[in-house]
Amino acid sequence: MTESTQNLKRAIDALRDVTKQIALLLKTADGLMEEHNWMVRRGNCISGSTGIESPFEWIPSYFLRTYSNSDSPQVTAYVCVILSAPSDDDEVVVKEPLITACWCYWGNVKKPRSELLAGWAPSHLWAEGRNDDGTIVRTDVKKKWPKDYKSGVTEFYSLALPLDQITSEDDLKAKIIDPFATGVEERHGKRKGK
Repeated sequence: MTESTQNLKRAIDALRDVTKQIALLLKTADGLMEEHNWMVRRGNCISGSTGIESPFEWIPSYFLRTYSNSDSPQVTAYVCVILSAPSDDDEVVVKEPLITACWCYWGNVKKPRSELLAGWAPSHLWAEGRNDDGTIVRTDVKKKWPKDYKSGVTEFYSLALPLDQITSEDDLKAKIIDPFATGVEERHGKRKGK
């Protein structure tokens, strides 16, 4: 085995180790979200493409969980770990891995089409007034993404922190999940959970 193939194997092994850690983080997020009455909507976990024309997307740039709450069928929520920009779009800058919590409000849509859901998970990267300091930002979907507004999403909210600021379950709860739950409650009504 040459040095370059050894390096490639080490890189792939390191990526597998990272994905195991991300899976643990997302499983922990599932439990914390459930405390607020948010249930995993789909078993999805990765972004990407298998198309030959999209090699940039073969390796996932973000890992996600999608949630719903029977008390708020018009809100779809996400916890997302973003490792790099999901496209080679120069508009998006990811200086370091992030963890985000975000939600879409679907206005008058009673049940959003499932194929529209996962694509919203990394949208914090394009959010108006984006910051990565844990502050919730609101994006006017009609103004920022008019095509997506036609799909029914009227409001998008998100918060993010550098991934390395989450070192324990307590950090995840206090810095991501609880602020998310409070933000949804303040904007869309009380939850039956906490």
